[in-house]
Amino acid sequence: MRWMVDARNKIEKQGDLEAYSFVRAEIVASYLNEGLAIQVPAELSDAPLKLLKSIPTNSLGDHIRKDGIMRISRRWVENSLPDFELLEAIAKAYGQIALLVIDAHRVLGLSAPTTTNQTVGTTYPKDGTDGRMPCMVGHEDQRTLNIWLADGRPMDLLASTITLDIAKARDLETRYKLDAKEIFADSGKNEDVLVSLFETARAMFLKDGHHVMIAFLLKDGKPVDIIQMAPSEHGEKYLMMRKLAHEVQRRAADAIILTAEVWSAPFDPQNPYRRAVDAPDRREALASTLVTKNGDPLQYWADILRDGEKVGLSETQVLRGGAQFTFGPVYEVWGKSIPAEWLKVQSEQDGE
Repeated sequence: MRWMVDARNKIEKQGDLEAYSFVRAEIVASYLNEGLAIQVPAELSDAPLKLLKSIPTNSLGDHIRKDGIMRISRRWVENSLPDFELLEAIAKAYGQIALLVIDAHRVLGLSAPTTTNQTVGTTYPKDGTDGRMPCMVGHEDQRTLNIWLADGRPMDLLASTITLDIAKARDLETRYKLDAKEIFADSGKNEDVLVSLFETARAMFLKDGHHVMIAFLLKDGKPVDIIQMAPSEHGEKYLMMRKLAHEVQRRAADAIILTAEVWSAPFDPQNPYRRAVDAPDRREALASTLVTKNGDPLQYWADILRDGEKVGLSETQVLRGGAQFTFGPVYEVWGKSIPAEWLKVQSEQDGE
């Protein structure tokens, strides 16, 4: 806050701040925030080339070149606050002022101010964003270029709003033999919601023969957002989960249930970065995974059984714990440490 006051006085009396532009390049090839990165003054254009040359010539390097994404972003910093990107510093200061105003309303017995998306009617709580506006969360994506390392092709993640047609609910109930009122358990318990959603997923999969990847964001056991994802490449999931983490922060969600068709295979130390789909002994399954701000992961799982064009599902299995690296970005916005056993698994895969 002191920086904001000093910056305002400097602009009023001296004309402007001394701001400097930098280019940051990083390679994303994991759900964890541990990729190769470099930052240089903006007038230098060789940062991406330096980063590419730093990719190791081993199995990790092969994985990075196949599934990695280079992110190139422009950053502005002010010389008296060099450790913070300028927009991020302003967003943080705005958030602190907003929280102060909210506290003042509470002291006076008034309703706290809210932020509402007028297009879809979504209300965003302030407790997950430290008072910042929703647009101030994940804003660096707007000034970042994503490039596939495999072919040098620029890529972007597109999002669209889906309007639910309540009038079609009866047709869907008939198609899947479901009661719409029972899709979300109303007990307020996350595990009950997981059970009801997985039973719904089973019914839909057995009818349609497939299931989309879909995330349910929960707060106090109630859904606050539903997000469908459709990655075309494996590496795209790394960015999708980062964007999903931003939505978790905006909505102050304290739990997520991610349902999707997945592949699994035993870990092969001779091929530590081989994806499960490429393994000869791979298994295909329908899975719903619950992660919470407080608590261990929980997964409901059913093997997919194929017989020609016919599909079926095995009995549901319940798996507790496990290394759910997919949710690394979500753990980060929750301020939740990655469990030591997860990092041990990662070290074994890195051959350390």
